[in-house]
Parts: sequence; structure tokens; C-alpha cells
Amino acid sequence: MPTGGLENFSDIEELVAWMDGELPADRAAEVARRVVSDPAWRRTYQQLRAVDAALEAWSAPRPPAELAQRICRAGRRLALRQRIVRVLAPLAAAAAIVLAVWAISRAPFPQPPVAAGGVEGLIAKALRDVPKEDRFLVQNLQLVKNLPEVVSYEQVRGIVDAETLNALVSLEGQGEM
Repeated sequence: MPTGGLENFSDIEELVAWMDGELPADRAAEVARRVVSDPAWRRTYQQLRAVDAALEAWSAPRPPAELAQRICRAGRRLALRQRIVRVLAPLAAAAAIVLAVWAISRAPFPQPPVAAGGVEGLIAKALRDVPKEDRFLVQNLQLVKNLPEVVSYEQVRGIVDAETLNALVSLEGQGEM
């Protein structure tokens, strides 16, 4: 901060302490003498008094009287929205699944051409060269291919079930159920 002549920060601190009445009597008399006799000290004193006057003239704006009520209403609206989403999101997902199953069941699927021996004949022909111990894997190839996803799904389902049970126990303990 340009002070108009005082270069030493400790001099500025001393001047501010004198203005606030925090100096002992002998130091206060010395600072008062410097303010009267030294133009740099006088300019700094005048600048600091101008800052003090500006700060005393300024007052913080008052918040509107209804601010607390507006904040409470906004909090209640947010809580209501969150509760609605917690209820409607699973319902919407379930409805989407039902709609998808319904749409798939109504859609005509082209049937692949079947040989004279039927589907069993096609499977037997395809598995003819596969060793007996590997036939289960080949017959259930889709399940075996997706086994890591099935295991992950089961783990997530177990975690969600445990969290749900813990939340229900907590609610029951608080008397909210």
C-alpha cells in the first residue's frame, strides 16, 4: 500500500496502534510528535483516517426479512423432489422393463430353417465332434461367456440387499417405521 512516505512497515503498524489507542503513553507521545512534525507521517495518518471514515460510513446490507422462510421452503421442495424421484425412478424402470418384454413378446421373429431332424438333430449334429466333458460348456456357451457379469451382478445385488436391510434396521431403531 503506498503510504505517501512511510516505507517501514513497523512505522505503519505503530501509527495504526497509536490511532487505535493501543500504545503506552511514552510511545504515543512520540508518534503524536512525528505526525505533527513529519509530512510523510501526517500524509499516512490522513490516508488512514480517510479509510477509517469510509469504513465507518459503510454498513452491510440487511438480508430480506423473509429470507429464512424462502430457504426453508426451498429445502422442503428439494426434499420432496428427492422423495418423489426415489419412488418414481424404480417404478419407471419397472414399467420400462414390462413395456420392453411386452413389445418383444408381440414382435414376430423369423424362424431359422430347421433340418429334417428338428432342433435336437441340429444340436446333435453340431455336438458330434465335441468331447463329452465339453458338451455342457458348448450347450451353455452364452451363460459361460457372461459368467463374470453374472458374478458381478450377484455381488452388487448382495451389497444392495445388505444396505437396504441396514437402512430399514436404522429406520426401525429411530421409530420411523
